[in-house]
Amino acid sequence: MVGGISCLLSNKAQRLGDLAANTVVVYVPKIEQPELDQLLQGKFNSLRRYPHLCSRLRQNVSLDEAEIAMQAMMRRDEFEPAERIKLFEEIAQYFRTKAVFPEEDVENVSDEQYVRNVVDILFTSTKREFSYN
Repeated sequence: MVGGISCLLSNKAQRLGDLAANTVVVYVPKIEQPELDQLLQGKFNSLRRYPHLCSRLRQNVSLDEAEIAMQAMMRRDEFEPAERIKLFEEIAQYFRTKAVFPEEDVENVSDEQYVRNVVDILFTSTKREFSYN
């Protein structure tokens, strides 16, 4: 009971053990998965022209890696502009190593759009792949 009261009285929501160990309490808000159609709606995905490369991307990306890209897309408005650009640059560079798409289809695509395209490929049905042809 004393530990619970210390959480309420601490401005950082620390328990007695947290105070003694000088640890930090991190609050991670639960983010609900968005409707992918809403997140990706109206966006043309030039990468879908290459179903074999889309399949390779799916094979080479772990669930945790895909989740990182999804979370970045969902939380993109929470970042300062410079941080947002840097974050999507790093994520896009990483995914570009997982499957190499033709340069003409990625050269004029921003890093954020590239990550959006990757999320589209990783989280939507393969039946949609042929709708862009």
